Amino acid sequence: MVDYNLFNKINPVYPLVLWLVYLTYDILRDKSSKLDTTLSGINYFVLTLFTLILFDNDHFGLGVVFASTAVGYLILAVLSRISKIELYKYYEHYILINVWLFILFILNDMNSVIAWAAIPFVVALLIKFFKLDYLKSMVVWYYLSAFIGVLTAHIEGNYVLMANYNPILNLRALIVGTPAISMLASSYILKNSGKNISNLLKFSGVSLIYLYISGEVTSMLNADGTNSSYKEFNLALSYVILGFMYAINMKFLYNSAKSLLYDIAGYIIAGISLFALMITSYIYPEGYVVLLNMRVCAYAAAILLCLIYIKYTKAEFFKYLAVILGFLLVHSESVGVKNVYGDEFQYIISLSWVLYSGIVTTIGIIKSKNFLKYIGIVLSLLTVARIFIFDLARVESVYKLIICLVLGVILMLVSYIYTAKNKN
Repeated sequence: MVDYNLFNKINPVYPLVLWLVYLTYDILRDKSSKLDTTLSGINYFVLTLFTLILFDNDHFGLGVVFASTAVGYLILAVLSRISKIELYKYYEHYILINVWLFILFILNDMNSVIAWAAIPFVVALLIKFFKLDYLKSMVVWYYLSAFIGVLTAHIEGNYVLMANYNPILNLRALIVGTPAISMLASSYILKNSGKNISNLLKFSGVSLIYLYISGEVTSMLNADGTNSSYKEFNLALSYVILGFMYAINMKFLYNSAKSLLYDIAGYIIAGISLFALMITSYIYPEGYVVLLNMRVCAYAAAILLCLIYIKYTKAEFFKYLAVILGFLLVHSESVGVKNVYGDEFQYIISLSWVLYSGIVTTIGIIKSKNFLKYIGIVLSLLTVARIFIFDLARVESVYKLIICLVLGVILMLVSYIYTAKNKN
């Protein structure tokens, strides 16, 4: 039978000896063959795989082997550069891969993030000043590792990103701030060496900053240690506001760099934030204050997003969306008035619809904005339908007469303004 514990019985010196034999061979062998690159890659892959299998339960042993072999490849890289042999490019890749593996197996979550953020910054400087463009892929790989490390780092069972710390100066600032600052700095350093990589690093750095702000908002709202529906309401809408601000930031970055990465990310987050806003539009927790609440701020951020997208994209869709969002805001707050103050404001919803549709239509007529006129007319028709279906059925005849007269006066005023504008 096969002894599956065989690898655990092998002396740790053996893989180091194998690496040493290979490194010695690589120094002495004939390097005129075109198979140099392939042979080097195959040998590196096989020895790395063997080491990982051999020390599958010994992280410290793995770290020692990879650190030692990184030094060996450093010697090979130096000798290859002196001999003007192109293999030094591949040896330098192996050095960085082995250092990455050393960090993975030796350091804990948080220290790994810091190390993976510091090393690519140094490599970015080397690329800029020594024209080592072939190492740009390693910069991306290290920063990707740091980004994932931020998302997965945890301490005492809690994820660092969303743990409850004292606001601002805390462990999260170190874990998130180090890679974010390093990414943004490297983006600036590499802006002339690789536009795509520079944009990717800037995108990653900005994204980490928003994740950090999200964690700080969570800490501040949970600072008193109590739970309530109103706190959850504010927390959810805080994330929505941050989502809209992130999308706006992405639009500004897209306009300056014209990278589709920014544009796609902005649209995705804006869509998710709009969906989340719709979900919270009819939540009225205990302690809710009409107009002075986070939902109003979230709708304001959404409308601001539309205005900015209108400016930079000229898309008609965002014009209509901005007006519709304004209507939804008016509607949700009028529903809030009815919930807070009771039946004495039972007609506030229809009244708010009438006023909003009338204002939108009037502005559209005066400013000759067809999209406002169209939306205003549609909203006016919806308002009339609501009044006849919901409101008139619940009031006495005299009030029905009054409501019809008021509605007729408003519609006549809008018609008069429209006619007067067309004559002019």
